[in-house]
Amino acid sequence: MSIPILKTKLHKPKTRYNLIKRPKIIRHLQEGIKNNKKVTLVCAPAGYGKSSIVLEWLDESNISNTWFSIDERDNDIIRFITYFYHALKKIDPDIGDGIKTLLDTPKVYNNDVLITTLINELYKIKAPFIFILDDFHVVYNKDIHNLVEKIIKANIEKGHIVITTREDPKFSFGRLRVNNEINEIRMRELKFSHLETKRFYENTIKIKLEEKHLKALLKKTEGWIAGLQLAGLLIKKYDNENIENFINNFSGSQRYIIDYLLEEVLSQQDEYIQRFLHETSILEGFNESLCNALTDRSDSKDIISKLERENLFLISLDEKCNWFRYHHLFSDILKAELDKDKLFRLHKKASLWYEDNGYLELSIKHSIKAEDFKRAEKLILKICKKLIEGSENKALINWINKLPIKNIKNNLELIIYKALCHFLLGEINKVFSYITLVNDNYNLDENKPNIIGRFLILKSLIAIIKRDKKAIELSKSAIRMIDKGDSFFHLLALFSLTQAEFLQNDIRIPSKTLRKLLFKSQSLNQHYISILALVNLGLILIEQGKRKESETLCKNAIKDYKNRLGYEFFIVDVLYIPLGIASYYKNDLNNAEKHLTKGYNIARKIDTVHFIGKVEYYLAKLYFALNEKNKAFKLIEDTYNLALKINRKDVAKNMKTLFIELKLKDGKINDTLPFIEGIRDLWKEEKLTSIKKEHFAIVRFLIYKKEFHKALNILSQLEAYMLKNGQNLKLIEILILKAQSYKAINNMNEAENNYKKAVKLSIEEKYFRVFIDEGLEIKENEEIDVQFKKEMKKSKDISNKGLDKNLYEALSGRELDIINLISDGYSNKGIAKKLYITEGTVKWHTNNIYSKLRVNRRMQAVKKAKELNIL
Repeated sequence: MSIPILKTKLHKPKTRYNLIKRPKIIRHLQEGIKNNKKVTLVCAPAGYGKSSIVLEWLDESNISNTWFSIDERDNDIIRFITYFYHALKKIDPDIGDGIKTLLDTPKVYNNDVLITTLINELYKIKAPFIFILDDFHVVYNKDIHNLVEKIIKANIEKGHIVITTREDPKFSFGRLRVNNEINEIRMRELKFSHLETKRFYENTIKIKLEEKHLKALLKKTEGWIAGLQLAGLLIKKYDNENIENFINNFSGSQRYIIDYLLEEVLSQQDEYIQRFLHETSILEGFNESLCNALTDRSDSKDIISKLERENLFLISLDEKCNWFRYHHLFSDILKAELDKDKLFRLHKKASLWYEDNGYLELSIKHSIKAEDFKRAEKLILKICKKLIEGSENKALINWINKLPIKNIKNNLELIIYKALCHFLLGEINKVFSYITLVNDNYNLDENKPNIIGRFLILKSLIAIIKRDKKAIELSKSAIRMIDKGDSFFHLLALFSLTQAEFLQNDIRIPSKTLRKLLFKSQSLNQHYISILALVNLGLILIEQGKRKESETLCKNAIKDYKNRLGYEFFIVDVLYIPLGIASYYKNDLNNAEKHLTKGYNIARKIDTVHFIGKVEYYLAKLYFALNEKNKAFKLIEDTYNLALKINRKDVAKNMKTLFIELKLKDGKINDTLPFIEGIRDLWKEEKLTSIKKEHFAIVRFLIYKKEFHKALNILSQLEAYMLKNGQNLKLIEILILKAQSYKAINNMNEAENNYKKAVKLSIEEKYFRVFIDEGLEIKENEEIDVQFKKEMKKSKDISNKGLDKNLYEALSGRELDIINLISDGYSNKGIAKKLYITEGTVKWHTNNIYSKLRVNRRMQAVKKAKELNIL
């Protein structure tokens, strides 16, 4: 895990020995747990004792609890979940492997994956627990608000979330309030009563006041604890007469009171204490060593002990009392009194100490606050590689963006890192401007080979998206320049080469490189890159006509990763994409739908740049095969629009080609005409100058228009190309289309010849679906595998079953599965489990079945289905 964990952030602050007991509020907090409420919200302005009351409650409770003190740096979702994960480990040391996997893997997923995984981990905790999110008001990241809201609403049986904050979180508590699922402690509950004020002064501040003075102070401060504490520190030094004068001298808003009281409190301190307080106020947390570095003193330990004894707003952050912080209100006031030059000097000293002690990100933060941007640049470069390897692309962009624009533009290495982050986040359009910036302003020959190599990776990845064959040489140059010891970037360069080699169309070339990449990435435990290699290799094997090998490779890899790593390795689910495609071609449509849906669900959550279109293409074909045509065309349209949006024109072309193919099969030629018109130049070619995927759409259009000779001319050229480049899957499709065309022009010898070639290529590897999709019949006198006939018959049953003149609309393949399971007595939950779908999806399909069968209940549906010979 790349983020260094500050243990003090996960330490429950120490409860003061002379804390005033507040049993009424504690009972209210306990009732929230007893009544199974989901969340406790403790919301009040600074200085009302929010954390203190929660600490008192936890000390009296026998429920396991964990604490997370939030600061502004935690506005990165990866960082927030990393700390959340470590806090969970304090409750249950065996929990959290699923989330750890994602945090240890380069970020190729969106936030939904992290959120779902984290919630799943919370469900695994068996014993009751309380999770405290302290100072939640500093969170402004919408993703984190979304995460916490989902955790609260997830009905985690054993968990109770506590949020302490100065302002309400930016999510709705309306439903929770209506359902009585939230426990709220507000300012009105936290204000000190008369009795509590009396006990506070006598037990904590160690002074005894007259009743009139107590009433006056309580009225002036309105029960505000911070105000009462500051007033008490001053009153200790006054006699009764001066106490009355003092009380009469302050009034007004809290802001006025705190300024007045703090000024008075500070003026009572020795000069060296005042200086110490001001100089250390810039720190979020401090220990003796850090304070000595900032104040140029050697007795910070003694001063800290004195401040603690005198109740000067000091909070202990660890069990051994080595780390402390000031109350936020106190430190804010102290910092405001520092002049700019002094503030900068202190931040520079803090930055040096943090760097020397291994806290690089805190060092960067203080350098930026000191406006020492050159130093900040150097420090950011020290963490760039760790952040980009550890998935923290947004965090790295945020750090770089804190620098002035001129500093970024003048640092080639920072530009490359930032552009790579945008690429990995799928923000392709932002990458183009950085490439232009580098090309226009830098002489690459003057830079280190490793830096140039990383830039060449970036250029190669963009060239691949543009389908520019220069990508191959760019990748090779990157591989030569990047040090092999720089394993992540070396493998990334090798991966970019595999993708570039696809542009040559001879899929045997990237197949060899992918095997090399797979071996290297596995030996270096670079799991994500090895899975990328496996997915692409699985897809290539299917294209080469090696369906069985692809299926075996993917099944073994899924099993191996999950067994070897000992927990659910979520990224491995992308391997269900080639596995689903292999099932589709075998005509195992149930498994095809299960695998492709699983692959789709993970693919849509990860890097859209790489995975878009790989699963949608076959999922749309599957929906069409299952007679769910509207669903198929909706998926094609959505993927086409997304591809255009993110500059993936190659994917858009694939979707366009598939749209034409399926519309022609559906007899909707008019829907295809705008697309055909757009590729008019291609279908008028007598001799193809290049091979494009659109040529398959053209062939189908020509066959539909009965222009068979033109279709055969293109098909023969496509056949020669596929033979040369080892693309047997496409070759089978071409041979079938040729057989159909020859049959149409009554050339039965050529039709039979092409058909037999297609069968020979298909039988051993079970490419049944290619024939079924083209609607070919198998003659009785042909020596064809019995299983092949069986699969052909099965497909007819799937297509025709459910069709009846008494139905408004045929039942889809999925609806047929569900009506059969309803007939077998399965509940909605049982059907969902059996078919690997949600109960909501089952209900949706069931309602469609009722509509088509014109019934209202399950048993009525079964009876009607039997009457119509559907069952």
